[in-house]
Amino acid sequence: MYLDGDAKLWWRTRYEDIQEGRCTIDTWEDLKKKLKAQFLPENVEFIARRNLRRLQQTGSIREYVKQFSALMLDIRDMSEKDKLFHFLEGLKPWAQAELRRQNINDLAAAQGAAERLTDYSRRSTPRRNP
Repeated sequence: MYLDGDAKLWWRTRYEDIQEGRCTIDTWEDLKKKLKAQFLPENVEFIARRNLRRLQQTGSIREYVKQFSALMLDIRDMSEKDKLFHFLEGLKPWAQAELRRQNINDLAAAQGAAERLTDYSRRSTPRRNP
């Protein structure tokens, strides 16, 4: 792991504390817990849920999938059914309609099918001759 900026300064201080016996970080889990406590807002899940509610596909499907997946990392207890619902609701209407037509039942399948729509739309776009 590579730390930078404030996290690097925090680690240097903790390392000195460990050397002096003032604090212990014995496991990877302990380090992650302390880093999160120091640098993540306490309401990170609330913020992620609010951002998910606002998330709409405005650019490429690939970018939307990336943004959606990043938010899901901070939301721990959402059901698969709700994940799929939110994913589909944020897509542009044409992509949403195509995935619903395919009767997709889980998020992984929906994301894969959405990526294929991206590939298909790139291949099927007519090229203009200058």
